[in-house]
Amino acid sequence: MRGPPYPYRMVITDAMIRVEGRGRTLRAILPSRSCALDKVCSARQRGTLVILYLPDDEWLTFPSLTKCRQIMSELKSRGVPTTQDA
Repeated sequence: MRGPPYPYRMVITDAMIRVEGRGRTLRAILPSRSCALDKVCSARQRGTLVILYLPDDEWLTFPSLTKCRQIMSELKSRGVPTTQDA
Protein backbone atom coordinates (compact mmCIF):
# COMPACT_ATOMS: atom_id res chain seq x y z
CA MET A 1 0.00 0.00 0.00
CA ARG A 2 1.33 3.39 -0.95
CA GLY A 3 0.96 6.49 1.23
CA PRO A 4 0.23 10.01 0.05
CA PRO A 5 2.83 11.70 -2.14
CA TYR A 6 5.36 14.01 -0.57
CA PRO A 7 4.13 17.61 -0.42
CA TYR A 8 7.22 18.84 -2.32
CA ARG A 9 8.46 18.40 -5.87
CA MET A 10 11.90 18.99 -7.35
CA VAL A 11 12.27 20.92 -10.61
CA ILE A 12 15.63 20.60 -12.38
CA THR A 13 16.53 22.87 -15.29
CA ASP A 14 19.85 23.49 -17.04
CA ALA A 15 20.43 26.50 -14.78
CA MET A 16 18.87 25.70 -11.40
CA ILE A 17 17.26 23.28 -8.99
CA ARG A 18 14.07 24.30 -7.25
CA VAL A 19 12.21 22.46 -4.48
CA GLU A 20 8.66 23.71 -4.11
CA GLY A 21 5.22 22.66 -2.93
CA ARG A 22 3.33 20.20 -5.09
CA GLY A 23 0.31 21.96 -6.63
CA ARG A 24 -0.75 25.59 -6.51
CA THR A 25 -2.26 25.47 -3.03
CA LEU A 26 0.82 23.91 -1.42
CA ARG A 27 3.18 26.23 -3.34
CA ALA A 28 1.35 29.17 -1.78
CA ILE A 29 1.82 27.95 1.81
CA LEU A 30 5.01 25.84 1.86
CA PRO A 31 8.46 27.44 1.70
CA SER A 32 10.45 26.83 -1.47
CA ARG A 33 14.18 26.66 -1.97
CA SER A 34 16.33 26.99 -5.05
CA CYS A 35 19.96 27.13 -6.02
CA ALA A 36 21.98 27.51 -9.18
CA LEU A 37 22.93 24.15 -10.66
CA ASP A 38 26.58 25.15 -10.87
CA LYS A 39 26.60 25.70 -7.08
CA VAL A 40 25.81 22.02 -6.38
CA CYS A 41 29.10 20.34 -5.42
CA SER A 42 27.72 16.79 -5.58
CA ALA A 43 24.62 14.66 -5.09
CA ARG A 44 24.24 11.43 -3.15
CA GLN A 45 21.41 8.91 -3.03
CA ARG A 46 20.84 7.08 0.24
CA GLY A 47 17.87 4.77 -0.18
CA THR A 48 14.87 7.00 -0.92
CA LEU A 49 16.70 10.22 -0.04
CA VAL A 50 18.62 12.51 -2.41
CA ILE A 51 21.20 14.74 -0.68
CA LEU A 52 22.58 17.76 -2.53
CA TYR A 53 25.88 19.06 -1.15
CA LEU A 54 26.36 22.82 -1.53
CA PRO A 55 29.31 25.14 -0.75
CA ASP A 56 30.09 26.17 2.84
CA ASP A 57 28.94 22.84 4.33
CA GLU A 58 25.32 23.44 3.35
CA TRP A 59 23.10 20.67 2.06
CA LEU A 60 19.58 20.09 0.84
CA THR A 61 17.67 16.81 1.12
CA PHE A 62 14.75 15.57 -0.94
CA PRO A 63 12.86 12.35 -0.13
CA SER A 64 11.31 10.40 -3.01
CA LEU A 65 9.84 6.92 -3.02
CA THR A 66 10.00 6.38 -6.78
CA LYS A 67 11.97 9.17 -8.47
CA CYS A 68 15.44 8.95 -6.88
CA ARG A 69 17.08 7.24 -9.86
CA GLN A 70 15.48 9.70 -12.27
CA ILE A 71 16.62 12.68 -10.15
CA MET A 72 20.17 11.32 -9.97
CA SER A 73 20.20 10.66 -13.72
CA GLU A 74 19.03 14.22 -14.44
CA LEU A 75 21.72 15.66 -12.18
CA LYS A 76 24.44 13.45 -13.67
CA SER A 77 23.43 14.42 -17.22
CA ARG A 78 23.88 18.06 -16.24
CA GLY A 79 27.41 17.51 -14.94
CA VAL A 80 26.78 17.13 -11.20
CA PRO A 81 29.00 14.43 -9.61
CA THR A 82 26.74 11.72 -8.18
CA THR A 83 27.14 8.72 -5.88
CA GLN A 84 24.70 6.05 -4.75
CA ASP A 85 24.87 4.09 -1.53
CA ALA A 86 24.02 0.40 -1.72
